[in-house]
Amino acid sequence: MKNEKRCTGTGIPVQQADALFLSCAKNAPDTHAQYISHEQIAQAKNARYLGYGEENALRAADLCDKAGYRSARDLRSAVTQDRRAGIPILSSGAGYFLPDAGKKGQREAAAFYRSMRSRAVNVFQSASAAREYLGVLPEQIAMDERESRGG
Repeated sequence: MKNEKRCTGTGIPVQQADALFLSCAKNAPDTHAQYISHEQIAQAKNARYLGYGEENALRAADLCDKAGYRSARDLRSAVTQDRRAGIPILSSGAGYFLPDAGKKGQREAAAFYRSMRSRAVNVFQSASAAREYLGVLPEQIAMDERESRGG
């Protein structure tokens, strides 16, 4: 129908999007494949509070208030769980956000990925000093850890 309400930037009628469990947030990405489903949002602890694009980022303190976390540590733990569940929650100096549409969202996700990868490399390099001090190979540490857990 011509007068039917449609999701912003998609042309998909809101009723159809709801049936497909798609989010129709006012600044939602404009490509079908980049939508986060209502089901994912319902399962995620934080995605429902976040905007799309870094310009809509929510500071940690504000997200703590909105989501009811007692501390930034609790928030970080919940964001980690959401990310492991496949929700692409990005962060920058501006705060937490979901990737925007198209190339802009890809640039935001790539910047986040580079930042996280750099942090991981730095942590690994820092741990390497302890490994060298211990005088063991990484494989030995992994086997020792598995044995201590009963695996």
